[in-house]
Amino acid sequence: MGTELTQIPKQTFAGESITSGIVAAARIAAAMATDAEVAAAIAAHLIAAGHAPTDIFAPVNAGTEMLYITGTYCPIARMNAATEWGSAAFYVPVGFSTIVAAKIICVPTFTNVAANYDVYTNYGAVGQALATHSQNDTASTYNVTNGALFEIDIAALLTSLAAGDYVSVRLLQTGAGDNVDMIGVRFKWS
Repeated sequence: MGTELTQIPKQTFAGESITSGIVAAARIAAAMATDAEVAAAIAAHLIAAGHAPTDIFAPVNAGTEMLYITGTYCPIARMNAATEWGSAAFYVPVGFSTIVAAKIICVPTFTNVAANYDVYTNYGAVGQALATHSQNDTASTYNVTNGALFEIDIAALLTSLAAGDYVSVRLLQTGAGDNVDMIGVRFKWS
């Protein structure tokens, strides 16, 4: 067992050096750790063991019209008119350092070489306003195909993102006839 403990990099936890999840669990049970210390210890252990997640999918959680895609039971925010919208929210986990990909996943219900959607992001950490960081793209248009999954890259709208931030992403249909079903947001980091 001593060999296994030396394979995990040493971490500090509640001011002490630890090398296993056993010590961390004991400290947690004794209520000697803050939430941040617990999260950091767990993340360090998972990263050291090669098991840390590096991506999440946040399903749509609000919109002008919430439905399911027929035959797939996938929840969506349907946008059939200008000013209709969908949104998703997620938490940026401990261990985040760089965005690898951040994309809204949607299914257009028409074909258009210049579909007009606006994208808004708001994010901040505990103790800050949700809109501490607020960015948008109201100029881009997109080449979309009816019924084909489509990704809108939003990494450029998350330039101040940090571990511990809560993020809200909103897709707004602004072009007449540019109907779209929003499925959610995929976020990948390193």
